[in-house]
Amino acid sequence: MSTQGYWREPLTIQSGAALTWQAPGPLGLQVWIGTIAGKQVARISRQPGHGKGCSAALDGWMWTEHLPGSGAAQLGVKESPTRGFASVPEAKRAIKAALAAKV
Repeated sequence: MSTQGYWREPLTIQSGAALTWQAPGPLGLQVWIGTIAGKQVARISRQPGHGKGCSAALDGWMWTEHLPGSGAAQLGVKESPTRGFASVPEAKRAIKAALAAKV
């Protein structure tokens, strides 16, 4: 998997620290918070009842690839701090790949 973007700002994280996800509550907008060593570094948001799609952001990261057919893709957006994904697992894999590219 490509990293789908680049680092625009340095993300200071502890070497070897693992990314963990805090699951969303049972009601309303579902938001997964990604933390490394207790510091929030990522966010994935999904609206229940609107399919499996979601949006994701990673501190300091600019996405350069967009979900085919998304508004950003249709408008020709070249880079964005938030990107749409087909599913939460896909977004988590992309964030993990971006963090691996930092090393």
